[in-house]
Amino acid sequence: MGKFINPFTDFGFHRIFGQEVHKELLIDFLNQLLKDERHIIDITFLNPIQQPETIEDRGVIFDIHCRDDKGGWFVVEMQNGAQPYFYDRGIYYLSRAISNQGEKGKDWKFSLCPVYGIFLLNYKMGINSKFRTDVILADRDTGRMFSDKIRQVYLELPWFTKEPDDCETDFERWLYLLKHMDTLERMPFKARKAVFDKLLEVADVASLSRDERIQSIKQSGDSLRRSRLIFLNYLPVITRLFHDYLPDCLAGLDDVEAGGQIAAVQAGDKAEVVQQPSVGGDDADGGDGIRVGACAVKEAVIHRSAAVIVSDCPLTGWVTPSEAGPER
Repeated sequence: MGKFINPFTDFGFHRIFGQEVHKELLIDFLNQLLKDERHIIDITFLNPIQQPETIEDRGVIFDIHCRDDKGGWFVVEMQNGAQPYFYDRGIYYLSRAISNQGEKGKDWKFSLCPVYGIFLLNYKMGINSKFRTDVILADRDTGRMFSDKIRQVYLELPWFTKEPDDCETDFERWLYLLKHMDTLERMPFKARKAVFDKLLEVADVASLSRDERIQSIKQSGDSLRRSRLIFLNYLPVITRLFHDYLPDCLAGLDDVEAGGQIAAVQAGDKAEVVQQPSVGGDDADGGDGIRVGACAVKEAVIHRSAAVIVSDCPLTGWVTPSEAGPER
């Protein structure tokens, strides 16, 4: 375990941004994010659990749900792994926050407070090749804002590549810390601003209780274990997908190595995976599939009597649970 907690686990994200005792961290982050647009003095945390209106409806659990001192509503979400239709999910979440403002009786005239959706993504959506996507309601022809009542900001952290010395604003410093926190040996920027010193205190593993430390370690490890289980469970499907590429893959191995691997397969011996294919879809809510990306596995993988020998295979595609069978 590193010196600081992982902010892209439920435990880490809520410890940093979801606690009343140090809500100044969330206030400062939102102020830096919305600089020159909205200034927040205080926030009030709200119940993140949105019960369904009927038994047939679906409930919603926000990561963080709060209101600021001016009446604005905020839904702040962390997504660690790729999920299909995440933009649609963001719209659905904000629609719930909008509908929650409805009041009973004839006196309510549909006056709404603005709703902000802030989505921190630890992966690339693959739609826009940039780290920040700002969404507003605007006239298509003129670009003029139609309404300020619904606002979305998507932050794709892998697109943010600045180093500490390159960070020019406090918002960029926040982004650097969130992206690299669980690998840092020391907290940069703490002497620059009091809120970063507070972040050091909150995120330091040494400040956790024994139960909190166990929870943090478990959630950090769950992501790796779940990726491995998903890989093993979907291996028969991956085998079928890679079957047509086998001759080209074998061409990337020298004759001696390839011969040794084939002999191992024929003998029924088990071989270890040197490097697993890139697998996405790992998040707290559960993904709808796994993405098979470029891989560099150079060992035979034997699972359910299926052998795979892959070398820098360029295959990319979605494998859905309906094609691969249920998860373990």
